[in-house]
Amino acid sequence: MAQPDVVVTLADKAAYQRLRVAFGWNTPRLFADAVGRPHNVRIERIAATVFPMVHPDISRPIGDGDNRKQKTRAKWAILHLERHIPALRAVLTGGAKAHD
Repeated sequence: MAQPDVVVTLADKAAYQRLRVAFGWNTPRLFADAVGRPHNVRIERIAATVFPMVHPDISRPIGDGDNRKQKTRAKWAILHLERHIPALRAVLTGGAKAHD
């Protein structure tokens, strides 16, 4: 059985909420408050760090494909590239602590 130290979720707020409820995580209720930050959780008997992220498709340049949500994509793309990815790198290299 795999025993990951870090679990990165690549989804949206609905998927985050389903995981949060299913595993009983004590993480921020709102996806916007949890995304891009590490959180200590238990997944059954495994202690791990969960790092919620928006789906990587969000960082696609505006103008590619479906543009119905341009404002949302622009906001999340900036956060994803400037904050979330560097924060995840810090977690993976041991340079950041998770929130309980």
